[in-house]
Amino acid sequence: MCPHAPADGCRCRPPEPGLILWAAGRLCTPPAGCAVIGDTDAHLEAARRAGARGVLVASGRTRPGTTAPDLGTAVRSLLLGDDPAPRAPR
Repeated sequence: MCPHAPADGCRCRPPEPGLILWAAGRLCTPPAGCAVIGDTDAHLEAARRAGARGVLVASGRTRPGTTAPDLGTAVRSLLLGDDPAPRAPR
């Protein structure tokens, strides 16, 4: 989590990729081996900029779009390589 205020202009606050790059370095893992689960477009943009995979989970802050309905679904989609968006019944 970035401890800075939006006006601070830091490199770790989404959509900047600094926090993801730092975490990948601490884990000795390339960013492509990391996953980001967030609830705003800025989180997904930070993942994209870092080269990590991102999944959006719906919350009161999330714009409508392709999201996982909950954290468990987001994690499963990352582990299985599935699309996390809920599907309409056929």
